[in-house]
Amino acid sequence: MNRRLTTFETTTDVTAPSGTFTINGSAIGINTGSATVYIEATDNVGIVAYSIQGTSTEPGVGSWTTVATTTPFVASVPYDLTAGEGTKTIWGWVKDGWGNTSTV
Repeated sequence: MNRRLTTFETTTDVTAPSGTFTINGSAIGINTGSATVYIEATDNVGIVAYSIQGTSTEPGVGSWTTVATTTPFVASVPYDLTAGEGTKTIWGWVKDGWGNTSTV
């Protein structure tokens, strides 16, 4: 009887992506209802999605925009701000192929 033994090594990635989000080229103020968010992010296995939103709650399913796996990831993304005058805060995340997320 022939027996074949196959061994393999499995690894998991626990390292979160890192990067920066820049709004309108770091402008001090804007006078329109929309902004351009420039994203630069890197990861050891590649960025697969990003999310930009007006709350600090980490995005759930359906809140991510998927992208072709890449590192570094660079994109300019339009974002509609909430109505009204005053200070606006937006949060951004990137996700890698293992599901690790990072606020950047």
